[in-house]
Amino acid sequence: MRYFDISIKRGTYKACYPTYVIREIDPAFKNFDIIPVVFIRNIALKDTENSVEELANNIKSLVNQIHQKHFGGNPTAIQIDCDWNNSTELAFFSLLTQLKKDFSVETTLRLHQIKYPEKTGVPPVDRATLMLYNMGQLKDFTQNSLIDKTIVDQYISRFTKYEKPISLGLPLFDQTVIQSPTGKIKLLNGAYQSDFAKDPAFKQISPLVYEIQKDSLIHGFYVTKGYQFKTEKTTKKEVLESLDIIRKSNLSIEEVVFYHLDSHTDKNEIITAVMQSK
Repeated sequence: MRYFDISIKRGTYKACYPTYVIREIDPAFKNFDIIPVVFIRNIALKDTENSVEELANNIKSLVNQIHQKHFGGNPTAIQIDCDWNNSTELAFFSLLTQLKKDFSVETTLRLHQIKYPEKTGVPPVDRATLMLYNMGQLKDFTQNSLIDKTIVDQYISRFTKYEKPISLGLPLFDQTVIQSPTGKIKLLNGAYQSDFAKDPAFKQISPLVYEIQKDSLIHGFYVTKGYQFKTEKTTKKEVLESLDIIRKSNLSIEEVVFYHLDSHTDKNEIITAVMQSK
């Protein structure tokens, strides 16, 4: 469960600070063992006045505060989500080492970090979660950037292995990418292909893309004529074909994590198909 993000506040003092801090948790989750997730932007690990030790202590404090409030105790495990790079690897790996003093720590992995561990480094954690989604280019309006087995195939082969046990994160969600006439990109949650297909204000210009024909207010977001909306879906076919590539590799997959569940997600067909596949 995602507890908060960490970004940086620029100014005279470039300090890390938490954003999107979780406020309310459905009481039904009290029946589950919850692993807190903290997302760290790369910028928060680069050119900051915070020391790694201070950042680790601040993460620990806020995670424990949230967990105590909603679950009556401190968590034993934590997941850190960060797409680190060469400029932030040292700080990030040091942060993970600091957090391991208080938690069992796992982190997320992207496909390029699986394919090129000698370049990206292997994080000092107990386990990792390979995020098999958001793998393409949001700006490519001919491509479903959510999940595409042809992209998975470029990074994973039958020889691929990793020195850590891996959980596999599979998507259940859909998303819409908005592109302005000047090329600026924004993600829109809660909008689906059916919304655009039945709205006369939109014209379908490709299998994935709809274009607004007049100035409108869409889900609280003002758009003018010419804005384009790319509707990206998670399909059972893409998930199973991508999963098959992973299973034919030498990766040690210990569990499957489905991301994410909400009141609009109806992907039981995908969950069932994955559980029944071999």
